[in-house]
Amino acid sequence: MSKRLMVVSLLCVVILLMGSLSAFAAPRLVLRAGDDSTEDYPYHQAFKAWSEAIWEASNGEIKLEVYSNAVLGYERELIEGVQMGTIDFCTSSLGPFGSFAPMIDTLNLPYLFKDVDHLVRCLDSGLAAKMNAYVEEHDPGFYTLAWICGGGRSFYTKKPVYSVADLKDQKIRVMENKVYIDLVNMMGGKAVPMAYGEVYSGLQTGVIDGAENDPGAYYTQRHYEVAPNYALDVHTIDITGLLASKKTWDNLSNSDKQILIQCLPAFIEAGRKSWAQLTVDALNALREEGVNIIEVDQEEFKEAVMPLWDEVLDRLGSDLVDFVLSVP
Repeated sequence: MSKRLMVVSLLCVVILLMGSLSAFAAPRLVLRAGDDSTEDYPYHQAFKAWSEAIWEASNGEIKLEVYSNAVLGYERELIEGVQMGTIDFCTSSLGPFGSFAPMIDTLNLPYLFKDVDHLVRCLDSGLAAKMNAYVEEHDPGFYTLAWICGGGRSFYTKKPVYSVADLKDQKIRVMENKVYIDLVNMMGGKAVPMAYGEVYSGLQTGVIDGAENDPGAYYTQRHYEVAPNYALDVHTIDITGLLASKKTWDNLSNSDKQILIQCLPAFIEAGRKSWAQLTVDALNALREEGVNIIEVDQEEFKEAVMPLWDEVLDRLGSDLVDFVLSVP
């Protein structure tokens, strides 16, 4: 081999090595996101899509590490971590928001949204922007960047629930939220605020007789094993927020913020698509597992809790609810 050919070959090897090293170069910025769901749940799928979009848009300079399965804690712990700045991003249902931005709690009112499509239309028509502004005004230590559907919540119990009367004196786990507590109590049940991670054992040991959640959570957390009756009253269609630590966000450069913001559609699209698919798949899987899926008279359930509307709106204000009701 001639010297010239050897030099060219060595140069090619050097160029290839440099390319390989640059491909494995450490990212300039590493951020952490947490949720308390399984990896096949929409929260994780939304974070995964956002993470991939951020990595591509930043040319590998920004890495979003996603921790699911409550590795960083359950919902309350995740929010506290975001407030302290030990976690950069997390997802949260509307349940805890009564403590941070009270009027947001009005969106937990039962039977507010007609269906998931109506919720999406509301978010896209300006509700999301109103919610973001309202949260920022109350300065809870985080910003909300995006909102997606959090699933339609229904009751699951050890004993079948065919009507409101069947909920009488049943101990039903709820989030630590006044609207949810009052909802269950108004239907004749006994609301039991309890951490999400304790629901399975609570059902197993008889501390509670049932709980309420969307089909995906009910299935993926295997709660049907200890509460095999699912009454489809769909009393609440939940909204899930993407929370950003104020400490983290305020210290990001404008260019980094812009990258994260421009990639948010990936989070929203993946979250919506995953929710729609999971709801169908979960209900089918539950039927295959022999779960008693009960089609109840939703109007009966709705009538039982309508007095809750007046109490909540008088206490917290009606601006957000008025907006929802204005969207066809």
